[in-house]
Amino acid sequence: MKKNILMLLALASCALPMTAQTETLQQVINTLNANAASQNASANTATQDTQSTHTTAQTFVFRYGFVNTDSVLHAMPEYAMAQRSLTALRQKYNREMKRSEDDFNIKYESFLDQQRDLVPSILHKRQAELQDMMEKNIAFKAEARRLLAQAEADAMAPLREQINELLQQVAKDMQLAFVLNTGSDACPYVNPAMSVDITDTLIDLLKKRR
Repeated sequence: MKKNILMLLALASCALPMTAQTETLQQVINTLNANAASQNASANTATQDTQSTHTTAQTFVFRYGFVNTDSVLHAMPEYAMAQRSLTALRQKYNREMKRSEDDFNIKYESFLDQQRDLVPSILHKRQAELQDMMEKNIAFKAEARRLLAQAEADAMAPLREQINELLQQVAKDMQLAFVLNTGSDACPYVNPAMSVDITDTLIDLLKKRR
């Protein structure tokens, strides 16, 4: 369009006096500048609209929840019962380990007192017995730790299942995008303006189930 206007201007100005040619040229330039300004304004408006839409999308905030499952677990009556059972089991294993250690110490001290008077065959036999006893004690301690850990996991599993089921129900009812577990310092910070603590809510609901 700009080229066409300039061509017409050139043709028309040939038949006009110099002063008229100058005035006509100025009018055309003013028109072109006005058109350019209008186009720039439209482009800026479109850009601002796009940025506004993008900003609106960016400022959309969803809510999420957080819960300290350790606190919920410890508040359950079943947890205290399970801990008592685990403590009793742990004491039984500790008593047996102490008995085995005492037996080993007695035999080891006896061996130290008599080893100089023992013939080689008996000496080797006593050494093998002590070695076997020590290895069995070590194996028993490892097995006791494994069995205690398994017993604790088995006792806590149904309690954690109750918490998870109730947690999902609360999260859906409150329309939370997701729920963070802050137990054991797993999540040291959450923004209170964007989140909601459902720990007490779960504890109250679990009490109502009793």
